[in-house]
Amino acid sequence: MSIATSNQTRFSLLVLPGDGVGPEVCASALEVLDVITRGTGLSFDIETRSVGMASYQRTGV
Repeated sequence: MSIATSNQTRFSLLVLPGDGVGPEVCASALEVLDVITRGTGLSFDIETRSVGMASYQRTGV
């Protein structure tokens, strides 16, 4: 089912996949958002940054 609208609504999202299940959950959530954008007036500007141990291992900070 698709919902067509004449107005487009745009959202800015910052995705912070953390340690543990975070990366997997964030990846699945982004897939869901991709499906939501099809046929709706919604769109998302998505920025991803690393946090937790992944960030520490990459940057040392």
